[in-house]
Amino acid sequence: MKTELNEAAARYLLAIGFSPEDRDRMQVLAQKARDGTLTPDEEQEVDNYERVGHYLAILQSKARLAMNSAKRSGE
Repeated sequence: MKTELNEAAARYLLAIGFSPEDRDRMQVLAQKARDGTLTPDEEQEVDNYERVGHYLAILQSKARLAMNSAKRSGE
């Protein structure tokens, strides 16, 4: 079953992102990863950020497709 996002839902998804605090934490974790000093808990934290980032990218891609589809059907 294929469902389409309405414009409001698509715009909402496109506005979602990581908070400044999360981005700062990712920078810290990235530096620790480069230095080879991540703890196992921090490695899990990196994995979680990656998983959420990938999922968000998929949702936002679908939102962009929905917005483009809405524009084409409105022409």
